[in-house]
Amino acid sequence: MWLEFLCWILLLSVSFFDFKDRSIPLIIFVLLTLFSVAQQLYSTTYWQLFILNTGINLALFIIQLTVVYLWFKYKKKFSRFFNKAFGWGDVWILMIATLYFEPIRFIWFIIAAGISSIIYTLVCQYFKLNKYTLIPFAGIASILIMIYQVALKINLYGI
Repeated sequence: MWLEFLCWILLLSVSFFDFKDRSIPLIIFVLLTLFSVAQQLYSTTYWQLFILNTGINLALFIIQLTVVYLWFKYKKKFSRFFNKAFGWGDVWILMIATLYFEPIRFIWFIIAAGISSIIYTLVCQYFKLNKYTLIPFAGIASILIMIYQVALKINLYGI
């Protein structure tokens, strides 16, 4: 229970710093990774399945990141993909997300995070609310992880 609470505090911190400054202190990601691994291993009854799901999710994430990176590099002639198009905080939060989801739900999570980021950007542009050109993807993703955790707690998915 206390591990889950610490993870929630750290996920909220990711959202806060990403929306506020578009920069997240490294220590938050390190602690979030450690506490998330500990929480998931503590709360699961089948740790072999947890490791398998995490491995599949990491493979899916690496494939996706590689495809997007190559597309930006060769199609868009964009050489500074990391730190310009996709921040290291975004990479780190997606690696942390691999711990929380089964593979099919991880795919849906990535889609939901992408759509939520697009909607956030369009709303901010329409109302001229955003002083940054960067999208707070890590902040949005951490909120979605928390929403998923609440949905599991109230048994929204019938699990």
